[in-house]
Amino acid sequence: MSARTISEHMSRTLGQQIVIEDIVGAGGTTGSTRAMRAAPDGFTIERGQMGTHATAVALYPYLAYKPDIDFAPIGLVHWAPVMIVARKDFPPKDLREFVAYVKANAQKLNVAHAGVGLIGFSCRLQHRQVRRHAVGF
Repeated sequence: MSARTISEHMSRTLGQQIVIEDIVGAGGTTGSTRAMRAAPDGFTIERGQMGTHATAVALYPYLAYKPDIDFAPIGLVHWAPVMIVARKDFPPKDLREFVAYVKANAQKLNVAHAGVGLIGFSCRLQHRQVRRHAVGF
């Protein structure tokens, strides 16, 4: 969504049409690979993120690109907070209650995230390591 919002402003500023192409797969690395292989003519830019340029290096040993070599940062375009959310009727009402609930019910709970390598997945791994409980992915 942020790419589309940014592209509208870029299009007005540059007086040039900006086309957004959503490339899905492998936690965003499919799109990053295509961006890396594109002609270096300035017509292809990527809205990379932590999953495609940090986590992917650890998850995919045969990653087709090297984020620190094949890409150069242009600027930070948005900051996305990571939240823990649940149904309104979920018993815990704050983070302290949530941690206690997870510890007591770890084998009964599941976690949803947008995909392996993306920020929610990575935060879940970190939370799992820090809190030392095994909730399914």
